[in-house]
Amino acid sequence: MEIKAFNLTYFLFLAFILVAILFFSLYARKKSIREKKCIIFGICLFNIFLFFFYKLGLFVGHEELNERGYIFDIWLELPIQLCNISMFLVPIGILLNNDKLYAYGFYVAPLAAFFAITFPDLNFTETNIFYFHNIGYYFTHGIIIIYGILLVTLGIFKPNFKSAVFLNILLVILSCGIFLINCLIRYTTGSAANYFYTYEPQGISILELFWSIIPIRYLFAIFAMIILNAFIFLVTLPFYIINKRKSGVVYE
Repeated sequence: MEIKAFNLTYFLFLAFILVAILFFSLYARKKSIREKKCIIFGICLFNIFLFFFYKLGLFVGHEELNERGYIFDIWLELPIQLCNISMFLVPIGILLNNDKLYAYGFYVAPLAAFFAITFPDLNFTETNIFYFHNIGYYFTHGIIIIYGILLVTLGIFKPNFKSAVFLNILLVILSCGIFLINCLIRYTTGSAANYFYTYEPQGISILELFWSIIPIRYLFAIFAMIILNAFIFLVTLPFYIINKRKSGVVYE
C-alpha cells in the first residue's frame, strides 16, 4: 500500500486516526478525570517507545531508504521537532496539570503532525506504508494527533483564549531555545539541524515565502506564528461562544 499525499492510503490512514479518536473518546467518556489522564499518559509513553524503536530502525537501515540515499544522522533525529516534542510536554503537563502544556499538545502538535503526514520528507512518501520506517514515521505522527485531540474530547483541556496567550509565550521560549540548539549542533558537528524550522526554510514552499520577506534566521518564522494564532482563534472561538451561551462566563 503505497502512501503519498491525497491518495487512497493517505485517506485511509487519516480515517484510522479519526476512528482511534472516536474509540478512546467513547471508551473513556464515563471514566474519572484521573483515569482519562492515565489513558493519555499511557498513549504518550507508548509513542515515546515507538519513536525510539523507529529511530533504531533508521539507524540499522533499510534497503528502501538506502536506495534513496538516506544517511542516518543522530543529530537530525532528536525528539525536539515541533510535533514530537509534545510526547514529553503533554505527560509533564498531566503531572503538573498545566494548561499551557495542554495547549501546546492540542493546538500546535496535531497541526504540525498533520502537515508532516501530508508533506513528508521525500524518504517517506510514494513507498509502502508497512515498511518499518514508514510505520514509525506515520504512526508516531498519527498518535500525536490522537492524544492531542483527546485532551479536549476527554475534557482534560478546554480551549480558551487565556491559554492561547500563554502558549505564545511558551512557543517563543521553546523556539528560541531550539534555535540555539540548532546553532550549537551545526557549529559543533556540522549536521544541518533545523528543529522547529527556525534556522532555514529547508525547501518548504511557504517557509521560502516567509524567508523572501524577512531573510533573517529565526525571525522569518514570525509569519508562522501569525498563521498559528489565526488557527488558534478559529478553533477556540466555537468553544468560547458555546461556553458563554451556557453560563455567560468565559473560560478562565
